Amino acid sequence: METLTGLCDSWLSRHAGVEVAAAVPAEWDGVELADTVRAEISAADFLPDEVAHALTECVSNCTPDLAFRLLLRAMEEIGTVVGAVLSPEHYARLAALGSALRYGEFVVPQAQHLVA
Repeated sequence: METLTGLCDSWLSRHAGVEVAAAVPAEWDGVELADTVRAEISAADFLPDEVAHALTECVSNCTPDLAFRLLLRAMEEIGTVVGAVLSPEHYARLAALGSALRYGEFVVPQAQHLVA
């Protein structure tokens, strides 16, 4: 993220005075699925509060797509450490959300090992 921020800052400094339109999340960013992503963040009750809060902020301030990808990563890493277990129904919801976000077959299965 620091590298990306640095590149953006560098570009902006070279284009000082140029009006740059803010990026508006598009349909493919999952804007219409924001509430569903928030619900899945809440359902991952094994995540520390600060992680859940940061992911919820990401839904609002970045994109639901990014927040969901980070949620899956957090589930994989934190869930494995704390021995979290996902129900088949919970995993099915995650897979359906991944499908709605047009993910390939290898994104959501990173948390599949948590299914009991």
